[in-house]
Amino acid sequence: FAKLFEPASGLLKVARQTPSVAEATLAAMRSRREDRARFDANALLEETERVAFDAPAARMTPLVREPGRLVITDARVYFQPLAEIQPVEERKKNEKGTKEKRKSLLCDARDVVAVARRTHATRPLGVEFFFFSEKREETPSASGDGNEAEGFSLEEDPPPSALFTLRTEDEREACVAAALAAADRISSESEPESCQTLSRNFSARLGSALAEASPNVLAAATELWRLGDLTTLDYLVYLNVCSGRSHSDLAQWPVMPWVLRDYRSAKLDLNDFSRFRDLSRPVGGPGP
Repeated sequence: FAKLFEPASGLLKVARQTPSVAEATLAAMRSRREDRARFDANALLEETERVAFDAPAARMTPLVREPGRLVITDARVYFQPLAEIQPVEERKKNEKGTKEKRKSLLCDARDVVAVARRTHATRPLGVEFFFFSEKREETPSASGDGNEAEGFSLEEDPPPSALFTLRTEDEREACVAAALAAADRISSESEPESCQTLSRNFSARLGSALAEASPNVLAAATELWRLGDLTTLDYLVYLNVCSGRSHSDLAQWPVMPWVLRDYRSAKLDLNDFSRFRDLSRPVGGPGP
C-alpha cells in the first residue's frame, strides 16, 4: 500500500503547485526515477561483451519521448526502455529468454554506418545512429548459448536511424566515441575477404564525417549535384541530414522546396514556366 500511496501523495502535491513550479517538480521526479534505473546485464546477447558506455537517455520519435538506458558494448548497441527495466530484486526471479533480450537490442555495431551529433530543444545533447538496414539471415552468437545475434529487434521494419537525447554534452561525446570505437573494432577483426562487412564499418567513421558536413564537404556535394553526378533528391536529402534534421524530431523535420504548381498533367514540360510556382512569393501566399 505504501508503494502506491507515496507516489500518489506526491502527485497530489504537484497538482496544487503553479504550472511553472509543477513542471520543474515533475522534471526533477522524472530525473530521479531515470537515475535509479540500471541496465539489466541479462539483456546482453553474449557474456563476453564489454560495456563501453552506459547512461540514461531518451529515444525521440515524433510526439514521443521514451526514457531508458542507452548502452554500447564492444559489439552491439542496446536501448532498454525505462518501462521494461525490472527492479534488481526481481531480476533474479525472472530469467530472460532470447526474445526478451532482443527487446533491448538496437543493432549490431557492424550495422552502424554513421553516428551524428544533433541538437535537441536547441541544446547539443542529441545523437543519431544511422543503420545499414538490409535484413540478413540470423547467425548464432559466438558464445554458443543459443542466443542469436539478430539486430533491429525493436521494430519489425527497421528505421534508417534512431535519435537519442542525453543529459550532458560530455555524455553525448562519450556515446559517439564508444559507438565509433565499436565499429572500428569490428572492422579491424573482420576477415579480409569479408568485403561487405569491411565496407560497412569503414563507412561508420566516414559516414559520421559526412553527416556532420564541413564547408569543404558541402562544397564537394554541391559540385557533384551541379555536374549531374548527384540527383536533386539525394542532394536535398543530404542537405537535410547534414543540417541536423531528422524524421525522429518534429521540431527539426526535413524540408523540401515546393517549386511546382502543376500536379495534374500526365507529362510535365520543364520549359513551360507556368508549370512552376512563383518563387517571388512565400509558400503561404502563392497567389492564384
